[in-house]
Amino acid sequence: MLNYCIERRQERERRARAHKDDHSDSEFQEVADGSSEEEDDEFFECDNEVEQEPRRKKHQHSLWDKPEGRLSKDTSLMLIETNEPLYIPITQEPPPKTEDQRHEDAEILMMLGDDLQGSELRAQIMSPLLLSDMESFKAANPGSCLGDFVRWYSPRDWIEEENKLSPRMLIEGNTWQELWSAAKPVPASRQKRLFDDTKEAEKVLSFFENHKPADALSMLLPALLHAAINRLGEEWLEDLTPLSVFNSLQEKAGRLTMGLTPKHKEYSRFVDLIGAEETKIAQLKSLQEKFADDSFAEKEELLGTFLCDLLQHKQVEVPDGPDGVFGLKIRNMFLQAQKAAHLIPDGGEEKVNHSHAFPAPSEREFLLRVKACVPSPSSTPSPQRLYAVINDHSFRLSGAFSHDTVFF
Repeated sequence: MLNYCIERRQERERRARAHKDDHSDSEFQEVADGSSEEEDDEFFECDNEVEQEPRRKKHQHSLWDKPEGRLSKDTSLMLIETNEPLYIPITQEPPPKTEDQRHEDAEILMMLGDDLQGSELRAQIMSPLLLSDMESFKAANPGSCLGDFVRWYSPRDWIEEENKLSPRMLIEGNTWQELWSAAKPVPASRQKRLFDDTKEAEKVLSFFENHKPADALSMLLPALLHAAINRLGEEWLEDLTPLSVFNSLQEKAGRLTMGLTPKHKEYSRFVDLIGAEETKIAQLKSLQEKFADDSFAEKEELLGTFLCDLLQHKQVEVPDGPDGVFGLKIRNMFLQAQKAAHLIPDGGEEKVNHSHAFPAPSEREFLLRVKACVPSPSSTPSPQRLYAVINDHSFRLSGAFSHDTVFF
C-alpha cells in the first residue's frame, strides 16, 4: 500500500506539471494568434440575393457548460435529449484496498442480499465512486440525463425495447436518482480524490510505528510464500517431478494465505515442502554441471534420464557398465574427491591408488542365498538365507532357514 501511495503521488505531480506546461503553451499561442488576426482581418460585402447553404443544426454549449474530461466517443450510443454522440468520460480509479478490507466488504455485500432493499444499501456503500463517475459523465456530456448514464454505466438497468429505465431505477427515492440530482458537471481532474494517497501513507507509517518488526514480518509471509512458489515454478523440471506436484503446491499456498492471520506451524511445514523440491532441483543442476562433457554430446537424452534416476531411486544401473562413458566419469569424480580429501595437488594422480578410486565404505553388507537338503541328504532342497552387516563399530548377522518336514 505504501508503494502504491508513492506511485500515485508521483503520477499526480507529473500530470500537474504537464497540465501547467500545456496551459502556458496554449496562452502563448492565443496571444500570437490574436495579433495576427488583428493585422489580417478583411471584410467583404455579401449580396443579399446569394442563397446560403443549409447547415445541420448543432447543439451549442455555453461558456460555462463546455464538455471536459472526454476519453473517447462511444459510436453505438447517442444522447437521448440532444441526439449528440455519447462520450466516455475520464473517471477516477477505484480506491485500492488491502486483503482484509476486501474480505470485510465482501462479507457486508453478501449479507445485503439481492432484493431491492439490499440493492439500495449496496448503492449507498458505493455512492462515493458512483457520484464521482456521474460528475465525470456530466462534464463530458453536457445536456445528458440519467438514462444516458445508465445506458453506459449499467446497461442491464435500461429496457431497450421500451426505451426507458428499469423498474428499480424508477422507485421513488432511488439512490441513483438522488445522486444524479446532486451531481455537478465536474471532470475527474478537478474532483475531490477518492483515494487520498497522503492520508493512507500516513496510516501505514503510523501502523509501522506502533507495531513490532515481528508483526510486519508476519504480514509479509503470504507475499514471500507466493514469491517463493513463483521462483520455484521458473526452475521446475517435469522430468524430475511431475507438474501435478507443483500445481498441488500452488493450491496449498492459495489456501494457506487465504486467512488474515498467518498460521506459523503450517507455514513452516509448507516451507519444508518447498525446500525439499528446491534441494532436488539444485542437486540435479549440480550433477548436470559435473557431467557437462563433450563425451556426452550424443547421449544427452540418456544422460538426463540417468541423472533423474540417480535422484529418484536408491539403486541405479550405470549405462554401458563400469568401463563405459558414464562409469569412467563417475570413477574420475571419485578420484578427484580423494585428491581433495588427501590434499593432493594437481598433477599428483600417481599418488592415488586407481584400483581403489572409490572411498572406503562406511559399512559392508553380505547376503548369502542357497538351497540345501535339510535335515538329510534325501530331503527336498529348501531355501536358506544369511545376511551380515559389518562396520567399524558393530557386526550383525541375520538368518532365515527352512527344512523339509515331509521326510523329517
